[in-house]
Amino acid sequence: MRLPDKWVNKIVLELQGIYGQQFTGKYSKIESETDIGIANFKESLANRLGGFRDHPEAIGYALKNLPTTHCPNVLEFQAIANLAPKKDVPAIEYKPTAEDLERNRRMAEKATKAVTNHVDPMHCWRRPKSQIVADYLFDSHKNPSRFRQLAEIFDKHVANEVISPEGKLLHKWNGLGWQKA
Repeated sequence: MRLPDKWVNKIVLELQGIYGQQFTGKYSKIESETDIGIANFKESLANRLGGFRDHPEAIGYALKNLPTTHCPNVLEFQAIANLAPKKDVPAIEYKPTAEDLERNRRMAEKATKAVTNHVDPMHCWRRPKSQIVADYLFDSHKNPSRFRQLAEIFDKHVANEVISPEGKLLHKWNGLGWQKA
């Protein structure tokens, strides 16, 4: 894809106007009364900048941000154009179908159920893993009026021989089942 000749001519005129003799001295080469140097420069511009055909603002950016110290060659001009800020491309709007909405509702319901069904604030007391938990349950057994639920859990553990009546941990929970402590 090539840049239109009309655009190339405007770029060259702008560069000649800004850099004057520096531009002409760098690119002009006359043979048989034809400036083949400028023609070659225009051809290179048209080919190298063809990708900017759909992004003229990048060429405008390059023309506004030319170096002040020297006249750029085609590759330098292309590099400046590549630095142009990109236009925001609008995202394709997604409109969920009724089927999508129903599937999302079911998935959210399933996720909520999975999380809420397994929440047990008394889990660490129901499945003690250490003597510290057994000690705490034993203390709550001594004051059942203050810690009624914990005292009931202690009594169940004594009945199931998980904790001795003196508060010693006999079996601990390893995450999968009971094992001797």
